[in-house]
Amino acid sequence: MMKRFLSINLNKSLVKVGVRPFFNMVVLSDKLKYTENDEWILPLDDVTHKIGISNYASDSLGELVYIEYNFEPGELFNEGDDIVIVESVKASNSVKAPFDGKLIENNSYIEENPQLVNEMPEDSKNTWFCKIDIIKD
Repeated sequence: MMKRFLSINLNKSLVKVGVRPFFNMVVLSDKLKYTENDEWILPLDDVTHKIGISNYASDSLGELVYIEYNFEPGELFNEGDDIVIVESVKASNSVKAPFDGKLIENNSYIEENPQLVNEMPEDSKNTWFCKIDIIKD
């Protein structure tokens, strides 16, 4: 698993965090957290998070050509649900919900310009897929 992160600055300490079996993360920076499915999560506060894909996922998929959102703002989803479908010239894949939550916003900018995700997949200001709120029990 370490091999896929070699292109990222390894001077940062790796910390494994387990919230639930599905939601294991690796922290490689002070801000972004990474799931086992090569998505990144950026907490905006205690409840709201941005979701995107890692450099590794972007490289593996190749050029993105289509992004489809499976949920509309206000809709609830469960941990593990496919919240975004991404299609590339190589493959189709999904972005999984890392926890039970509610969709707050889809990023229509990258929906119209999916190639931007390939240029800077971990740019949390521009190439995030959606904002979601965690639903705490």
